[in-house]
Amino acid sequence: MTDTGVRRRPLLGVRWLASVAILAAVAALAYAAAPVTQDTVVHRYRPSVDSAGVAPGAESMAASLALVRPSADALHLELPCDAPGSTFATTSPAEWLDRRDSLTFNDLGNALYVRVTDGSVEATRNGGIVIRIDVAHEPGCVADLDYRDGLWQLAAEGRESLAAGGPVRVSEAWFTGFAASDSRSAVTIETRELGTSPTVVQILLLAVAVAALLIVSRELVVRGSKSRERASEAAGSRLKRLVANFGLVDIAVVTTLLLWIILIPVNIDDGWIAASARSYDAHGDFSALYTEPGAVYSFGYWVGWLQHLWLGVNSSALVARLPALALGVGTWAGLRSIGRRLDLPGRGGSVWLMAAVFVVGFGAWGVTLRAEPLVAALVVMSTLLAIRFAQGTRGWVLVVWAVVIALAVTSHTAGIIVLAPVIASWPAFRQWIRTESEARYLLIVWLLVVGSLVLIVWFIDSNIASKLESMRAFRASSSHDDSIAEEFLRYRNLDLSPYATPMRRMSVAFVAIGIGAFLLRVRRGAGLINLPAWSLVTGLIMLTLTPSKWPWHIGGLLGLAALVAAIELRKIEKPRWALAILGVVFAMSWTWSVSLPWTAFDLRTYEWTVFDPLTETVSSEAGLLPFELTSLVGWAITAGVVALLAAAVLRFRPDLHPPKPPEAVVLLGAVLVISLTASTLWSDSSDTEGWTFGGQNFASLRGDATCGLGDDIEVPVPGSLHPLSRGGVSDPEADLVSRAAGFSDRGVFESGGFLELGLNTVLPLANMESVGSWTTSGQALGEANTGKYRSDWFVLEPGDDEVILFVMGSYRRGDESELGNAVAIQWGEAGGLGVADAGVEQPALSGFYPDWALVSFTRPAGVDRVRLLLRDDTATSLESWVSSSLPLAVSTGAVGTVAESTGEAVLITPPLLPYFPCVEVPPFDRSIILPPGMIIQTWKVFWQQTFTGSVASDRWFRVGVNLDPPLVTAQIGAHTGDAGNVIFISQRYLTGSGARINGEFSLAE
Repeated sequence: MTDTGVRRRPLLGVRWLASVAILAAVAALAYAAAPVTQDTVVHRYRPSVDSAGVAPGAESMAASLALVRPSADALHLELPCDAPGSTFATTSPAEWLDRRDSLTFNDLGNALYVRVTDGSVEATRNGGIVIRIDVAHEPGCVADLDYRDGLWQLAAEGRESLAAGGPVRVSEAWFTGFAASDSRSAVTIETRELGTSPTVVQILLLAVAVAALLIVSRELVVRGSKSRERASEAAGSRLKRLVANFGLVDIAVVTTLLLWIILIPVNIDDGWIAASARSYDAHGDFSALYTEPGAVYSFGYWVGWLQHLWLGVNSSALVARLPALALGVGTWAGLRSIGRRLDLPGRGGSVWLMAAVFVVGFGAWGVTLRAEPLVAALVVMSTLLAIRFAQGTRGWVLVVWAVVIALAVTSHTAGIIVLAPVIASWPAFRQWIRTESEARYLLIVWLLVVGSLVLIVWFIDSNIASKLESMRAFRASSSHDDSIAEEFLRYRNLDLSPYATPMRRMSVAFVAIGIGAFLLRVRRGAGLINLPAWSLVTGLIMLTLTPSKWPWHIGGLLGLAALVAAIELRKIEKPRWALAILGVVFAMSWTWSVSLPWTAFDLRTYEWTVFDPLTETVSSEAGLLPFELTSLVGWAITAGVVALLAAAVLRFRPDLHPPKPPEAVVLLGAVLVISLTASTLWSDSSDTEGWTFGGQNFASLRGDATCGLGDDIEVPVPGSLHPLSRGGVSDPEADLVSRAAGFSDRGVFESGGFLELGLNTVLPLANMESVGSWTTSGQALGEANTGKYRSDWFVLEPGDDEVILFVMGSYRRGDESELGNAVAIQWGEAGGLGVADAGVEQPALSGFYPDWALVSFTRPAGVDRVRLLLRDDTATSLESWVSSSLPLAVSTGAVGTVAESTGEAVLITPPLLPYFPCVEVPPFDRSIILPPGMIIQTWKVFWQQTFTGSVASDRWFRVGVNLDPPLVTAQIGAHTGDAGNVIFISQRYLTGSGARINGEFSLAE
């Protein structure tokens, strides 16, 4: 490594250099292993503090004890013991995880249950009594329960008891009975925070490691650099080449990437990342509490730290995507640089093919807050550095390479693929060792630098013990504990939503096409031209090491896939064109064989495909194409025509660098999927009278401050639930309409609730005596009545936008009106001859409802009256009865307006967060989450483990949302539901215990 010209000289001999590198590695390892400062938080809660909007005297009150780390280090409870019935209970997240598919949660006290009985106070944990003392219920009696270091102590009325027991896992805490409204009730809890602080020892070790690394890096650069003059000249020439080579293909790529960040639907993981980033300041780390309570993300701290700064600038989803756009442009620049070094034509078919494949891959996986665009950029940079290294540049390449590897490996588990170009460069390393005497030592020094940098970046603001704790929490989840043998799951998921979109499937097909073309090449030989293909193969193999098998990870290879496809398809010799085209035809037909939505919110007016269930094929969109995209024959004929045209152009105008026939077919497939995806998303945004994600992003470009989907979703206003007053004489014609629908005025009406039934543990509706309910259930077990009921007319005042019923019993679907049990409402319009019929509306209820279920109806325009219709036509089983409240009404408003006007904290399902830029994550008191006033969630996605008791027990008032036009699909990721799969919940509607537990509802004052 001798260079002519002026150059700096090494300061250390190679052995001294190795010694300093060892010092850096030892200091970095000691830094990672050193203890950190673990902060704790103490939180005290009294139920008399009406933080959730619940009036004093309520029979149940949830304490704000949702812990980020669910295991309490210490707990102190003060519970009044002068009146039996006082109770304190906690829920356990571990128990909820076992019931994640259930809508009921009947074991609220399984973590810790403290109750005052007729003659004692006792505490049970996991169903077994831990500690107990006898009490006489003297006036002013307060029981004190204390837990710390595995020891329980209970004291009351001068009596004490000690017992040993395990820790308490707290997901939520409840006061019930007399304790819920007594000012003496209190609970104090101490728990660890997620975030840690470095110690003085760690800071000193870090300083030593960084200083040693700076010395070693300087020595590596000096030993392998060219002269300053030559380096300066090379930098200037690179800039000139960059400007000179910037052409139409680069403009097309950048323009399409700009279009993608506006139109491409949200990655369902983006909301999780945004929620974690926004809550960073609350507890000093990036918590995974939404899925794995007590865990923080083991990788990507430095990425998340930058993201949380950027997301703090603006809550717009479009602004959040700008870093991905910058990474995409950088990745493309790197691909262009590599192409020039590997003699890929700078203009013509090959570079357009590389651009098309790259644009498809970036649209499929790169428009995200996840790590894939970053990993893809670092992998391309690693490949460029590998080529520079093989071409003889050593010093600065090794240093930059070490930094790239450290950043990629610590950004995500899939970042390990950045090592693929390093492994593929083994021949260059071997040649270096053979030709230079110091190379062996310098290689060892470089490996020590890489290891030291990985340790420093990975364990910033943490240590090995903390990382292992989080990794264990993650591996407890089945989604983060996949083995190498389960790698096939990654590709099987490409048949499922949200991965089974043509663009995502085609990006994976391009990976296979590039590798297949490499294997088809007759004279592969040796040389740099093979390095991208070997790197791609090695990267796919290294993905088997990731502990989860999400197809997202393939996005880290999107740059390499584009490069390999362009190089290898160009290198296929003429005798093998037909075989290559045949493989491409199969790949293209596979790409379109399944076409599912990206998310439930990607399209509002149009649909992606038209599926024929008889032939099980997907037709081309709107008949714009001459063949079905799933048809092998259609693709074969089209490929033949395109190949002939490409061959003709190649023969007569080779100076244009036209695409070869295999390239032309791949280019056609890429252009089709790009144009169909872009045109569909654009048309949907343009033609939809209402919210679309693209429209939300266009509004961001105009500077409009909106609440996105929250401006279109109408939800009940908290506190507006109220009974209706009777009013109006029925028009005889309206009665005929109700009779024709199968409803009349026969039956039994019982005001103030319904009689207790042995099969039903639900108590009467509380505080709704003025509303009333109607039932066919008798009190004696086995007795069942039949009948039909039609209530009086009720007046709908201005602002009564939704009519609500609480129903129980056994029902059939709403479209089966001839026989069976049914509930309905009849709309009316008051006039001179009485209340005239305005239509009968019947909800699609089906099955047996043992608990109160809510049914809502949107008030039609011009309607000012409503009445209940109920029918029980079956008496064949004990579950044949029906019951319903009389109509109630609520006012509605846009989510954004309601959330802003009430001033309450909103808890939102993370995948929905990008659609609601006005909604913030719930407030934190350091490592304790305060109860939100509202919840917005997707159907059956009870992700909020920290509020399992309240959500699963329906203590929150759940209502479907009004969205016009309705959603085209009812699926978000792997979570299926009904058409109203966004649910708005507010605890200000109701108080009392959960409906799933005892059916108690209270009208808000």
